[in-house]
Amino acid sequence: MSDIGGIGAFISADWSKDARKRSVHVAMPRTRCIRYEESTAWDLAALLKKARELKEEFGPVLLGMDLALGVPAGYWRMVQRDTAGGRPPRHFLDWLAGLDPESDFFREVRSPDEWRPCRPFFAVQKGKGGKTAFTEKVEGNMLRRIDEATGAKPLFAVSGMPGTVGSATRALWKELICLLKKNGRDFAVWPFEGALPTLLADKGIVLAESYPGLAYAAAVAERLPTSRRPVAKTKREAREDFCHCLEKAAWIREHGVCLGDLGPARKNDDAFDSHVTAAAVLRCVLECRELCAPEWIDNEAEGAMLLAGPVEPDAAPKSEVGPCSAEPWRMAMQIEKILGYLNTARVRCTYKAVGEAIGGVPPQCVAPCYLRERRPEASWVVNAGTGQPTGYNPDQKHPRLEENRHIIRSGDELKKRMCERR
Repeated sequence: MSDIGGIGAFISADWSKDARKRSVHVAMPRTRCIRYEESTAWDLAALLKKARELKEEFGPVLLGMDLALGVPAGYWRMVQRDTAGGRPPRHFLDWLAGLDPESDFFREVRSPDEWRPCRPFFAVQKGKGGKTAFTEKVEGNMLRRIDEATGAKPLFAVSGMPGTVGSATRALWKELICLLKKNGRDFAVWPFEGALPTLLADKGIVLAESYPGLAYAAAVAERLPTSRRPVAKTKREAREDFCHCLEKAAWIREHGVCLGDLGPARKNDDAFDSHVTAAAVLRCVLECRELCAPEWIDNEAEGAMLLAGPVEPDAAPKSEVGPCSAEPWRMAMQIEKILGYLNTARVRCTYKAVGEAIGGVPPQCVAPCYLRERRPEASWVVNAGTGQPTGYNPDQKHPRLEENRHIIRSGDELKKRMCERR
């Protein structure tokens, strides 16, 4: 049985220590829709309440959160040695349940000399070696295997460098501890309490770790499995480009998926991450793919991460399309816009002009790398000498291709005409 079996709804939560920066999207495989859940007061209790509502309507709910559920193996060995004669914890969740959310455990240290396994969270100080002075205290540099493969930061780092998840992780752990101590808990935490299909069937609500850095590729790749793809998500233009590519993705069309309102995703990177992760997981559910490969699951210490399998964490990230180096989403978006304009204006344009417009791509690379299959919509891009698309049969050309005698011959002219058309 695939580990995605039985998912009635997926909640994608992009988390932060600041509740105002938390973002939540819900994907529903049955209706093949994604919706944005707007709120400025998300916490774990509110998420679980939403999960219970969705469970009543759709069945078992998987709740993915962009933070660490697990600890590095090196740190875990320190925990196991530091039990002071008591019973060692069975797994991460067992250990977490034994912590006091109000204790000094969650108060960060600022000096490497203060760091202890019982005070693991730290703030990186300015200057060379600020991070290393802390991370070298733990075998493996405070990284889980999945963190090292994806280039993530140490999960105990709360500030002092870009991309830290320590503050969000700390906030969630404190909430989770309180719920773990209560009797009659109606949710499970994967993978520490069992296999995903079993937990979904038995509990109906399962909390899991997600990571947008894997979701970007899973959401738009032509096929899975694939390797990671970087996205400059803090730039609005990059988010808009990516959203355009997501809307055009083949799997969206093949499965009749409704992405919902992409406005919040275009507007800020928190909503972008939760929306794209929801889309990526929905794709895997619809394609009946496992959400995590067995080799990336450690049910004792390090945990597991959704989409580690559909996206290969340790494969080199893709940064090229064909022989032309460029960000895939931007190129695809620009080509779609250009073809849309040419078809609407019914005017031809040379391969050279398109190459200049999308960023200095050689004319000979435009057709094989970016236009791909020969079709009427792409036949407006033509050879400068013949005025015809290279290698096209008559039935592959647009029937009105030659009505307009003008041919756009430079990137500047193409961009100017497109701007005037808006």
